[in-house]
Amino acid sequence: EALALDPWGGIITGFELHHRITRYASAENPFGSVPVEMAQPEGLTEAPSNKGLEAIAVLGHDRILLLTEDYRNDDMDTVGWILDDPLDPEASSASPVSFAVSGLFHPTDAAALPNGDVLVLERRYVAVKGGSMRLRRIPRDEIVPHARLSGSTLATVAPPLTIDNMEAVAVRSGPNREVFVYVMSDDNFSTGVGNFLLPAQRTLLMMFELEE
Repeated sequence: EALALDPWGGIITGFELHHRITRYASAENPFGSVPVEMAQPEGLTEAPSNKGLEAIAVLGHDRILLLTEDYRNDDMDTVGWILDDPLDPEASSASPVSFAVSGLFHPTDAAALPNGDVLVLERRYVAVKGGSMRLRRIPRDEIVPHARLSGSTLATVAPPLTIDNMEAVAVRSGPNREVFVYVMSDDNFSTGVGNFLLPAQRTLLMMFELEE
C-alpha cells in the first residue's frame, strides 16, 4: 500500500493485512533482492486488516512518517507515527501522531517536498457521486511527536474533472527548481465495465506543478 525511496538508496514498502514495513536494499535492481523487515511501531499490528498503513514519507536521514488509512484513535483521527532510526530495529523508536480526517476523506499516500513539508493525498468515494481527491500540505515544523497533523488544503479534485481511485503521490524537483507532483490511481483490476453504483476504474498518472 505504500512505497518510498529512502536516503540510503533503498526502497521502503508498507503492507496491510499482515501489517509490516520492509526495505529493499540499494542495488541496480532493488526488487531482485530479498526485502528485510524494518522496525515496526508499537500498535501497527492492531490496525484493521484493510485500513492500516497507507502512507510513508521520508522526513530526513533517519526519520520517516507513517500514516494509516482508517485506524482511528479516541478522537476519531487516523493513527500515525514518526519512526526514528528505522533501519535499526534495536535502536529505533516510534512516536505517535494523528492525522485529522474530515469530509469522508482518508489518507492514501504521502510524499516530502524539497523544503521538508509533506504532501498528503486523500481519497473520498461516494457511490452515487464517484471519487474525489484532496491534497493537504503539512508544514515540516508541525511534524513532531504527539502532533495532530492537519495543515492546509492545496487542492480538491472531483467530477466532472478527471479523477479516479487516487492512491499514490510522488514529488520530483525540476532542472529550474520547479516542484512536480505526480498522483496515480489504482484500477483494482477493473474489467472496464461499470454500473451506476460502481463505475469502471482506470489507472491514471497525472502530473502537476506546485507553484508557491
